Amino acid sequence: MNDQQSCPTRIDLDPEALGRGLSRIVLVVLELLRELLERQAVRRMEAGELTDHEVERLGQALRSLRRTFEELRADLADLPDPAADELDALLAALVEANRPTASRASGSGTTS
Repeated sequence: MNDQQSCPTRIDLDPEALGRGLSRIVLVVLELLRELLERQAVRRMEAGELTDHEVERLGQALRSLRRTFEELRADLADLPDPAADELDALLAALVEANRPTASRASGSGTTS
């Protein structure tokens, strides 16, 4: 039984493909972190833990972050990658799975 003959000693990988794949993975992780930050910000706002000024600053920062992510996604979409559709679908599924349900969001109710 000689496993060394059946396994290559060196894997020949395309550096550009690796870079695109790594970029997409990093983008997925960052997108999940952005979603987490947004949800945490909403919870803090609903709990009354933030001043009006803090809410405004946080909203501006989250909008800016969202725009930056949209630009990154657009840049990556321009690169040819056969696995891009699969990764985009995975990202969408992960983000959707981590969103608060409509019943929780509508059940929070606000009072003036």
